[in-house]
Amino acid sequence: MSHTIIKKIMLIFLLLIGGVSNTIIAQSISLDVKNIEQIKKSATGNIEPTAFVGESFILQAIVRDIGQQAQDLSIAGINSFSVASTMRSSNITLINGQQSIEHTYKYTLIPHNEGIFTLGPATIKNKRGQDFSSDTLSIQVIKRPAGYQSPNRKGNQDQSIELFCELKPSKKRVVVGEPVEVIASIYTRGPILKTELASPTFTNFLHKEVMQAKTRQETRDNKVYDVIEKKIVLTPLQAGEMKIDPLMVQCVVRAQRHKARDFFDHTFFDDFFPARAEQRTAMSNDITISVDPLPAHKGKVNGVGEFTTLNATLNKTEAQANEALLFQLIVEGKGNFDQVTAPTLNLPRGFKHYESKNSVQEDWSQDFILGKKTFEYVIQIPTAGNWEIPAQTFTFFDTASGSYRNLQSKPLAISVMPLTQTKPHKAKIKELIDQDDQEKEITAEKKNRPLEKEIHFIQEDGGINKKAAPSLPWWLFIILLFLPTILLSKSMLPFLRKWYYRIFRVSAKKQLDEFDQRIDIMIKKDSVQGLYQLLLSFLATKFDVPASFITHDWVMQKLEDDEIPGEKIQEFMDYLNECAGLHFVTQTKNLAELRSLLKRGKYWIIFLGK
Repeated sequence: MSHTIIKKIMLIFLLLIGGVSNTIIAQSISLDVKNIEQIKKSATGNIEPTAFVGESFILQAIVRDIGQQAQDLSIAGINSFSVASTMRSSNITLINGQQSIEHTYKYTLIPHNEGIFTLGPATIKNKRGQDFSSDTLSIQVIKRPAGYQSPNRKGNQDQSIELFCELKPSKKRVVVGEPVEVIASIYTRGPILKTELASPTFTNFLHKEVMQAKTRQETRDNKVYDVIEKKIVLTPLQAGEMKIDPLMVQCVVRAQRHKARDFFDHTFFDDFFPARAEQRTAMSNDITISVDPLPAHKGKVNGVGEFTTLNATLNKTEAQANEALLFQLIVEGKGNFDQVTAPTLNLPRGFKHYESKNSVQEDWSQDFILGKKTFEYVIQIPTAGNWEIPAQTFTFFDTASGSYRNLQSKPLAISVMPLTQTKPHKAKIKELIDQDDQEKEITAEKKNRPLEKEIHFIQEDGGINKKAAPSLPWWLFIILLFLPTILLSKSMLPFLRKWYYRIFRVSAKKQLDEFDQRIDIMIKKDSVQGLYQLLLSFLATKFDVPASFITHDWVMQKLEDDEIPGEKIQEFMDYLNECAGLHFVTQTKNLAELRSLLKRGKYWIIFLGK
């Protein structure tokens, strides 16, 4: 037997051994925690893994050689913490012909309550239907003891870094539609490079943020903290005990280098190369706000807040009959201006009016201060005479006094003159008559023209505009000839179907059609209950985002990105705000107004669902 044959046999044997060895790798899932302390428990004397309230730690799950998963990893008990971030990585190794695949899941968790918590088991199922589970971990959560220094962290400068956040509402009891200010105070201490509040989401609240944050210093436990105050204004949409979940704060700190081990690792080089930056997170406390329903009221309620004045203006004091006049109602004060509804106009009989537009003016740069909302109407007065537009009434729930109040505008006087018709000048009349005579002469001449001349005239004109038909290149003719056969082939149909669904989002269109059916049901029942939530769900489906992403400012920006005309965007935002205000004006709307709201909702779902 030749040496070449022997080498081939040995090579095949080694490959078979390697293939067999690949099938006997251990399959497992393990859980571990990092960035926590090992503290002795006073009751038992045992050393327990310990995390501190409001301070993050890392939960790590390592999945070894499970294979391709049919579903993602799930970990029992993880919902007891806030998940600040998640990260997944994979590593493939090949040692002595033995292949190993390792998937690492890292979760940054933040605890909010003290107690003993169990994490795990972590479970996963592969495509063969096999279940794999890990062991469980027990971790205790306590408040950081005063003056406690972590032995696990190196460097005195790192010890001085502190970050925490406190939420404090201006009121703990409000009514539906009453804006409440919530101050997020971010306390920092130490060499922190950058601090920011993660984008908050609030369920059952509309929210706006004051752009300018305030800064100050405060001493606590003989330590001086830099404090950043961020103000958020929340408007509750329904009654009940409303919990505001903790807000997450993120900061970037400078990670210190270790002490020099040799000449090339000397701290001298720190002056030339920037230190590595690390991100840290902290969670605020949660708060609960009691939201009461508005007291019963027979008439129409236009808003909730502390409104001060109602002014009426007219662009003219003298006009002709049926002339279009601009009439404005301006309400000023402090309240839920986006949801404020227009007062019912009080006009003399025979006056015609058309709603034009409305606008809100508020300055959110420094603080939640006074603002105003303007309602515009076009008015026509058909009869001449001296008229008076009566005082208009704006009804609102005054949050300062806890009662309903009315604001009234001053009456406006206007003089209306009869509509006059001026006669045209004699020269102008003669010019019009001459023009008419010339047109009649031209028409008569065309009627008397012989048919042959008329045909000759058409042929001459046709010859002037005649162009040679462009010839089709031979290569394009070949492509067009075989293109249908190529596109309809079995190999191309799946590819075309895939891109058809991707481009035209047929599945998303079906989902949007479901909202059309749902609002049809609401129209049949004459019920606006849940209309606002339906619109938010529709927008979340349209833009393919979670419902928690939806805010009014975000919607306006997305509609602008879709190149929808500005006047249509403003019209839709006005409607959306009106629906948001249904929670405090539903009881005062008549059936015709409710049906109008529902029909407009169907219009917008069709318009935006295209």
